[in-house]
Amino acid sequence: MSDPARAMSKDDAFAELESLATDGVILFEGAASPSMVSFEGHDPSTGNLMPGNVAGGDNPQRQP
Repeated sequence: MSDPARAMSKDDAFAELESLATDGVILFEGAASPSMVSFEGHDPSTGNLMPGNVAGGDNPQRQP
């Protein structure tokens, strides 16, 4: 990311999010576009869905 998020266009910001999704860091929930994005909770290290965990790792606050 070369510019701060507040200086990016919607298309540029969405391209950054698509790159993160392609790399498995985030997971879109349903269809995504520059106008609307929803995230699915998951653990990128295992690929398992994990409600409440948008961008991976352990979440000590979440109870199974």
